[in-house]
Amino acid sequence: EAIRNTSHTRKSDQDKKPEEKEKLRMGKGQQKEAENEAKSKLKEAQKLAKEEKKRVEAAEKARIKSERAEARKKEREERNFEKKRKKLEIELPRIAVQTSVTRLYKRCLQAARRCTDEGWKKTMRGYVRSSFREQTNTPVPLKVAQAEAELKDFEELLERVKMEKAAKAEQRRNW
Repeated sequence: EAIRNTSHTRKSDQDKKPEEKEKLRMGKGQQKEAENEAKSKLKEAQKLAKEEKKRVEAAEKARIKSERAEARKKEREERNFEKKRKKLEIELPRIAVQTSVTRLYKRCLQAARRCTDEGWKKTMRGYVRSSFREQTNTPVPLKVAQAEAELKDFEELLERVKMEKAAKAEQRRNW
C-alpha cells in the first residue's frame, strides 16, 4: 500500500500546477518572499498600466484640443474671408458710383463754364457745387440719374442759346 500511496502522490503532484509544485519545494519563508515579489510585480504592472492609460488620455486630449483649435482657426479665416468679400461687394459698386459721380460733376462744371454770360456762369457753377454737396436720403444712383437728366437739359439749353446768338449775329451781318 505504501508503494501505491507514493505512486498516487506522484500522480497528484503531476496534476498540480507549476506554481503549486514550486510552493511545495520552497519553504514558508521563501513562499512569502515569492508572494511579496509577485505582488510587487503586479503593483508595478498596474502602475505602468495606469501611467500608459494617462499618457493615452493626455495624447487624446491634446489631439482633440488641436483639432478644436484648428477648427476655430478655420472658422475665423472663413469669417474674415466673408467680411472681405462683403466689403469688396460693397466697395466695388461704391467705387464705380464714385467714379461716375466724379465724371458727372466734371461734365456739369464744364457745361457751366460754357455759359456765355459771366453772371449766369457763376450761378451755374454755384448750383452744380451745391447740388453735389447736398446730403439727402435719396439713393446715389437715383441722384446720378436726376443729375444726368438735368445736365442733358442744361446742355440742350446751352445749344439753343448758342444757336440763337449765332442766328442774331448772322442777322446783324446781313443788315
